[in-house]
Amino acid sequence: MIENLGLYLFVTFVNCATPGAGVLYTLSNAFRYGKSCWWLSPTGNAFGVLVMSIIAACGLGAIIRANEAIFSIIQIAGCFVMFWLGWRSWKAPSINLADAERASKYGSGTKKMVFWSAALLQTTNPMLIVFVLSLLPQFVSANRSYAAQMTILIAIFVFICWVVHLVYSRTAVVAGKVFNGTRFSWWLNHISGVLFWLIGSMVLWDLYQRLISEGIL
Repeated sequence: MIENLGLYLFVTFVNCATPGAGVLYTLSNAFRYGKSCWWLSPTGNAFGVLVMSIIAACGLGAIIRANEAIFSIIQIAGCFVMFWLGWRSWKAPSINLADAERASKYGSGTKKMVFWSAALLQTTNPMLIVFVLSLLPQFVSANRSYAAQMTILIAIFVFICWVVHLVYSRTAVVAGKVFNGTRFSWWLNHISGVLFWLIGSMVLWDLYQRLISEGIL
């Protein structure tokens, strides 16, 4: 049995529901692509969380976190992903979100891009490693199987992340039906782009401050 399971469920839910880059990407894609793609960003995010959680559980996460060079490289890679997503959102064409037929205009290539971009966003998120490493060990009992407990904890984490993002995405799809014309889409694209750039800049600033404090720069 997992130690303090109720607390773990609560902390995990709060973390997944707190708006961040993953939630922003889920919402913007749900607005932009409509009902045919509403489940892809949540699934991509959940897949990325699964990969990073397994890495952390296997001990590689601790190695990455302890090695400043590797951790810094991951942070920089994450920033590039944020900036790329911001640029792609900024340059996205303005569409009528109330157009019920817009979902049929996107083929399998776009759907694959939505899924893998969401997965890439999470697998280059260094803060996810930090969160998993600081959270999961607190709920593992030394008297029980480590592998079994971590499997349950990761499964719960991924499932809650997936469900929360599905709710966000579906809500955005429904809300998108009330917006006529392309003006809202234009604002959505540009605001999303700016927010992605801000998040990426914040990560870079955090990295810069850390390198300064350690005397590397």
